[in-house]
Amino acid sequence: MQPWRPHRKRGIPLVKRSGIRNHLREFMWPSMGLVATGRWALLKLLRQNQKPHYVARGAALGVMVSFFPILGTHTLLIGLLGYVFSASFIAAMLLSMLANPWTLPFMWASSYKVGVFMVGVPMQAAAPVPLDIWQPETVLKDLPNMLETIVWPTMVGGFVLAMPLALMVYVLVYWRLQARRAKQPL
Repeated sequence: MQPWRPHRKRGIPLVKRSGIRNHLREFMWPSMGLVATGRWALLKLLRQNQKPHYVARGAALGVMVSFFPILGTHTLLIGLLGYVFSASFIAAMLLSMLANPWTLPFMWASSYKVGVFMVGVPMQAAAPVPLDIWQPETVLKDLPNMLETIVWPTMVGGFVLAMPLALMVYVLVYWRLQARRAKQPL
């Protein structure tokens, strides 16, 4: 028999979480720990009171969108595509957390390499477009070259890499939800 242990409080209290600095710190390294955050996300996903196909479509959509190379558009894409494909917004947002500061460099590099192979654009060893953000006319002049040599191959490669992962996530989430619902009494 284990001795009684007091409940351990996790995370930072809400009062201390205010401010952009603390929000960024929580995003990069959750105060409740990575394992506890992962468990929370899994339970949030599995406890949705929706049909398994609906939740699994949302999870697959979240994986697909996480490979999209343009930051700041993930939530918008999840909202629009979730409405079009009738998918769970919560499941998509939880699975889109795969695109985080720890995984994005690997996702972008692999997407770029696969995309260069698929599109047939020669791979650039260094940054092909020197961008000077203080001179907008330079950015606008070099934008088509940047779209053709970097963004387009990365989008194609991301789509190719995300398809099998999304299919695998769909099957796993659907199977897990079906097994969980079969155990629950009516």
